[in-house]
Amino acid sequence: MSKTERQTIAISKGNTKTGKIPAISLPPVKTCIPGAPCAADCYALKAWKQYPATRAAWQRNLDLWRADKYGFMDQVEGWIDKHHPAFFRWHVSGDCPSEQYAYMVREVARAFPETRFLIFTKRYSWFASAPRYDNLSVVFSCWPGLALPESNAISW
Repeated sequence: MSKTERQTIAISKGNTKTGKIPAISLPPVKTCIPGAPCAADCYALKAWKQYPATRAAWQRNLDLWRADKYGFMDQVEGWIDKHHPAFFRWHVSGDCPSEQYAYMVREVARAFPETRFLIFTKRYSWFASAPRYDNLSVVFSCWPGLALPESNAISW
């Protein structure tokens, strides 16, 4: 890739289960908590294995995050600013790969109060005591053998 070419994030336009709610995803399992008890039965692994284009898009998102965190955030914000979605979902697949990423999720919500954001996460500690925003719903997902924090959901 030349210096003038820029990889772009992949944001889906929705799916049959949730409707036309845009979402950004990351690879399953490798972005999740180490030793996640749900890894072997992860529903997103089916799409990861079955659809090469989906796998490439999710991996590209992670690669872009790792290569240029601020550029990644700028692209997410640019997409939201251009499309003005009423709703936006973080991670049909995957989870926050770092605490800095979790911070970015909150900052994007703060920057776009007219959009309702949703994230499911097993990274409880990265959200439990963080600033809250009315337009960001954080759902602490669970699996047998994984203890939930006192509150199973935080609406921000």
